[in-house]
Amino acid sequence: TVVQNLSEQTLSVKDLYQLFLILLKNSSFSTPPETLDSIRIVETLYEILTVRLNAPAVVFVPGATDRAFPGEIQNHGIFSEQELRHLETYHIRISHLLPELYSDELLIINKILAAPSEQLYLTYPTIDGEHQLTEPSVITGEILRMFPEESGILKKQKDISLDYYAWTNASAYFHFVRNLHRDSAELASLRKLLEHDEVYAAKIQKLTEATEPQTKTSPEVMHTLLGDKLRLSPSGIEMFYTCPFSYFCHYCLHLYMPERVSFSSQNMGNFAHYCLEHILRKYQQDFVNLPEAELRQEVQRLADEFKFANFSASVRNDGRFQLNYEMNIRNILQILVHMQEELKKTRFTPVGYEIELDEKSGLSPLLIPDKHIICRGKIDRVDICNVTTEQETFLRVVDYKTGTKFLSPQKLADGLDMQMLIYLMALEQNHAYGETNPGGVMYLPSGQPEKDSYDDREESKRAREEILHDFYQMKGLVLENAMPYMESDMQGIKPILKAAKKDTLFSVNPAQFSSLEQHVKNKIIEMGERLYEGDTAPKPCKDCPCADICGHATNDTLKKTDEQRKQALALLFGDNTENGEDESS
Repeated sequence: TVVQNLSEQTLSVKDLYQLFLILLKNSSFSTPPETLDSIRIVETLYEILTVRLNAPAVVFVPGATDRAFPGEIQNHGIFSEQELRHLETYHIRISHLLPELYSDELLIINKILAAPSEQLYLTYPTIDGEHQLTEPSVITGEILRMFPEESGILKKQKDISLDYYAWTNASAYFHFVRNLHRDSAELASLRKLLEHDEVYAAKIQKLTEATEPQTKTSPEVMHTLLGDKLRLSPSGIEMFYTCPFSYFCHYCLHLYMPERVSFSSQNMGNFAHYCLEHILRKYQQDFVNLPEAELRQEVQRLADEFKFANFSASVRNDGRFQLNYEMNIRNILQILVHMQEELKKTRFTPVGYEIELDEKSGLSPLLIPDKHIICRGKIDRVDICNVTTEQETFLRVVDYKTGTKFLSPQKLADGLDMQMLIYLMALEQNHAYGETNPGGVMYLPSGQPEKDSYDDREESKRAREEILHDFYQMKGLVLENAMPYMESDMQGIKPILKAAKKDTLFSVNPAQFSSLEQHVKNKIIEMGERLYEGDTAPKPCKDCPCADICGHATNDTLKKTDEQRKQALALLFGDNTENGEDESS
């Protein structure tokens, strides 16, 4: 247009700029008319008001859950609902009231539901992205009441046959892959159908070869991936003995599941570590006498630092995030108060915080030189007890856990839960705190007790304190000769096992602990040998992130008999089991 009308004129850059803006503002692009086979995707309910739904044949409404369809109506202005009603009595109308907003929402929904001329689909997940149960929309319930129960309009995904999705080869193949581990006639039929197409037949052949039970990875490949010196972490060792294939995917191939940045259990653990480390490091031995008001102030300051350093503004401003964050601040304060009370009852004193076990940046890691194995990691806390009368120094390692981590002889026998023992062995091997004797390895719960375990009413204050005390009680393994110097709750505990399940706390004598250390070393060496031999075959396990590619169903778990449990104890302690028996059996 500019060339056709102004080709003979000379314009300044400013005039051309202004003219070009005017042309853009007055330009419009027509939308192609809808045809019989068109598909329109509308992201929000309010877009429905601007979309021409000219008798569509089919309408799909995904995510029809409670408080989403219709959405939860809120007034986001500076005035409350009561204030808005009061202003309207003076004929001052600032915004719509909640009943009007809800009516508008229902109008939009009715427009959606009444639009299709042939079929209407409302779908909703039973579990959301955070693995929480969801409820269907009230609209779904109202529709179901319009039809008899035997109508069968309500269907669950597991009840829908696979051939329902097989409208095209692409959709058939997609659902074939999703259900690959199922053994059913439907899946066999779907496979037979797809194998008539050369392209999909080749894909199925490659997929079948990839999912056949794996026996070994080439040792040459493993040496290329691992190098001549094997560097391990306690979490990696635990993953290997849970499932070698998961270890291979995670630590050798470096495959990771993408995660949404939120206040997850991992971030909650990092937050707890950050606060506990900085407060203990700052106040040292004065920590036990620090007033609660000052503790609260310190926790709030550290919480603000952690929040701004680790989360974006959009995450920080989210209402759910703010609520969870405040709850965790109160939780950290409860942990610190409990730690103060416990440290007053023990001869052990914290001396090390977030200690790196690394060849370059921190203390030397655990070394097995003849096998070229290095075990690195980070120790949350190290406590020391000096007994001047006996001229002995006891060392214990404390780990903060937001989950339900606990020690058990059965797991130790399988190569699991060895993290704390590896750390203690590394400190002893390198004489990090001089000549010391092992005192124990402890887990300190740093998560939150169940909300319904207690309430905040005054009459239940004592019960609440008892529940919190029990919840934050440390679990783990204590050496008998260090037991008299531990917290009062740990003095005189029974050997091998005090309790059977999540509250496991047991004691061992020096001979048993020596056998246990040798067992840990043997399991590390065994892991190294198996890795270099290429022993990375999948193992049945629960909640495995690699379940879709390993060929095992997640519910194919292995269970042990009582005889196998007894053999596990003998494997750990050898002939040194005379001072206790396995009460859990």
